Amino acid sequence: MSRFPRPFLIVLGVAAALACSHDPVGVAGEEAAPGAAARVVLEAVQWAGGQGLRTTTTIDSTTATWVLTTCRESPTGTTCAATTQQLSGSTVPAYVTSLFTRARADAFRALRASYGPPPGVTPPDGSAVALTITANQLTRRIAWDGRASLPAVLVGYVCAVKVARGDRSACVGP
Repeated sequence: MSRFPRPFLIVLGVAAALACSHDPVGVAGEEAAPGAAARVVLEAVQWAGGQGLRTTTTIDSTTATWVLTTCRESPTGTTCAATTQQLSGSTVPAYVTSLFTRARADAFRALRASYGPPPGVTPPDGSAVALTITANQLTRRIAWDGRASLPAVLVGYVCAVKVARGDRSACVGP
């Protein structure tokens, strides 16, 4: 018989399991997604001159494929339903593996759920971006204003998503 009461041992065991695991509980922007397919989705919306452009990149882990969907909309009646275009293709499985590995890294897990614009004057045109990663029955969403100052780990991840969909110039700097 143990000299510690049973409830104490249960609490101690749970605490040890949580401390030793790399469980994403408490990660900003993350929630349960039981049964959801593993995928990465990068969505961007840009507005200029009253016209909107929506771009969505979806990378499917199971099939190692990507789909790029674009559409235009406007207040004058142009809708995404009428203007949607899709491109698709295969990606290198190692790129997909890399995306999910990077999303588990401590620096990535430390990212906030959202990044706002810098303070000051707000221009009439703007953009917003959201990154949603679903893996291991969890979904994490990170959203930001197109003018936000982003951590390098997030900029690098977005670059890797674009490379995985075949955009080889996505990470070329000045």
